[in-house]
Amino acid sequence: GATVSCTNGVSGSISGSTVTVSNVTSNTTCTVTLPSKTYTVTMSGSGGTISPTSATVSHGSSKTFTVTASTGYTTTGATVSCTNGVSGSISGSTVTVSNVTSNTTCQVNFKLKTYTVSAAPNSTSYATVNAPASVSVSHGGSYTFTFSVKTGYEYSSLSNCTGGSYNTSTNKLTVSNVTSNRSCVVNFSKNRLYKQILANNPNVSTRSSFSSIFTTSNNGNTIYKASGQNGKTTYYFAGAVTNNYVKFANKYWRIVRINEDNSVRLIYAGTSATDTAAFISTSQAYNTKKNNSAYVGYMYTTSQQYGTGTNSPIKTVLDNWYTSNLNSYSGYISKTAIYCNDRTVGSGSWSATGSSFHYAAYTRLRTNKTPTFVCSNANDRFTASTTTGNGKLTYPIGMITADELSYAGGLWQRNNSSYYIAQNTSSGAAWWWTMSPYYWSKDNDDARLFIVGGATSAGQFTHTYVTSKRGVRPVISLKACVTVSGGNGTASNPYTVSVSSACSSAVN
Repeated sequence: GATVSCTNGVSGSISGSTVTVSNVTSNTTCTVTLPSKTYTVTMSGSGGTISPTSATVSHGSSKTFTVTASTGYTTTGATVSCTNGVSGSISGSTVTVSNVTSNTTCQVNFKLKTYTVSAAPNSTSYATVNAPASVSVSHGGSYTFTFSVKTGYEYSSLSNCTGGSYNTSTNKLTVSNVTSNRSCVVNFSKNRLYKQILANNPNVSTRSSFSSIFTTSNNGNTIYKASGQNGKTTYYFAGAVTNNYVKFANKYWRIVRINEDNSVRLIYAGTSATDTAAFISTSQAYNTKKNNSAYVGYMYTTSQQYGTGTNSPIKTVLDNWYTSNLNSYSGYISKTAIYCNDRTVGSGSWSATGSSFHYAAYTRLRTNKTPTFVCSNANDRFTASTTTGNGKLTYPIGMITADELSYAGGLWQRNNSSYYIAQNTSSGAAWWWTMSPYYWSKDNDDARLFIVGGATSAGQFTHTYVTSKRGVRPVISLKACVTVSGGNGTASNPYTVSVSSACSSAVN
């Protein structure tokens, strides 16, 4: 590619390393022009695109290339490295390769973007985040923060935290796939009531015998557990309990148990913690008729063992009391909690008006001393929601069962003034109703239920026919999502509760 040019018409040529000047007829000046060497510059990079990807460059010359960072990468702080001693630099979107003196490959090292990720509790009164509370995280990366949650509080939700997940077992927040700055707020709230009950009663025990009255004090820290509906665990109070008081709807209640769905069952305790006449009525018949076994039903159909066609008079009384006293608090009250009206037969065969027979609770509690929290027939599981029971209740209210009395510390025809069930009923009514059927007597033409002793009968349970006039103590269940707003469950400082808008609209 070299050339020779001479003046005055003289010819010049070059071959290899030899220049020949021919036909010299005058003075002449010959110029030999040698071409520059050229080299290939090949571009590569990760995290962006480069245009062009290669170019031919003359010896000692420079070449510019245009670069575009991919999502999550930036050219700010990027570097260029070239082989064979060639220099490369980057400024903005331009890469310059300088003083090219050989073939070279240049690598553009794009930088991952980084973002600031911070985490904080909604209040330092509820929890604190372990240092650091703010970190720098590369695009697509993750980071885990650890929280120290203060006693009485629990995780409830996250705010402004895309890609965040909170592990309630470890109290760790992990923010994943970070693609922008994050300012996560971890919302904590007061414990849900059922969790606070368990936290305040860390001594969890079981009982194997129910053949005697139970008078043991729980020392403010003991709760008992048993298998309940669908094999789920239920936790219950028993004996001389001192820390199962709740003030709700301007009334006092005693906690019976944490139901299988984590709702909290309460029995009415009156208008003060020391009320001794905790009844909404002291003289109410369960039913106005007794000459059909179906009249033991909380709801009943006279020709069916498990019918639900007609409200019992006592259910009507409870429903009316609910509308007058609890309707404005319905957002707190569980619709999935089961109120068991166990109409299964324990001995004999069911009939509406035929031969006599005992209901299953008679066999369990009078004969075998083996209570159960399981309500065996679906039609006997009275609920306001069909997810767990028959869904027949307009208002989620019922009464205590004889089995729950046995778990609490009661015994067939034995006084027990020590257990909490008897502590708010020493006056006002001599006996009060359960919702557990007892017996159908063909000879006496009457249907009977279990009842509980008040006043001098002190919490024992026995039976009576459904037309008897007895006291009424409502039982309700607070939703599992209800939170504690104050108190420790003692008579002087009962639990108080609150409910979020989400909880208020939930069934439990």
